[in-house]
Amino acid sequence: MPRYCLFGDTVNTASRMESTGLPYRIHVSQSTVDTLRNLNEGYEIIPRGKTELRGKGVEETYWLVGKKGFQKPLPKPPEIKPGSRNCLTRTAWSPTLKAVSLDSLYRQ
Repeated sequence: MPRYCLFGDTVNTASRMESTGLPYRIHVSQSTVDTLRNLNEGYEIIPRGKTELRGKGVEETYWLVGKKGFQKPLPKPPEIKPGSRNCLTRTAWSPTLKAVSLDSLYRQ
């Protein structure tokens, strides 16, 4: 039994942003961009473009790509090819399961 449950528009938006994102990229909404810019901490943000967020319509979204002065090495995200949908389907990330039998280890 969960100790807490989350409901509402924020959870739906987070789910839609995750499902339309890309590996090794931080996908953010306009409200997040506004907050980060107001902090004036040097966050580097680039436009991703219009994104269809099911149940919310089409919204402008962005990639958070770094912060000035941040020097730690990070994985390099895959290149976004011009004209691509810039998203992956969930099936692209489905793990492949393989049945393994341990019976042969115990047979004599």
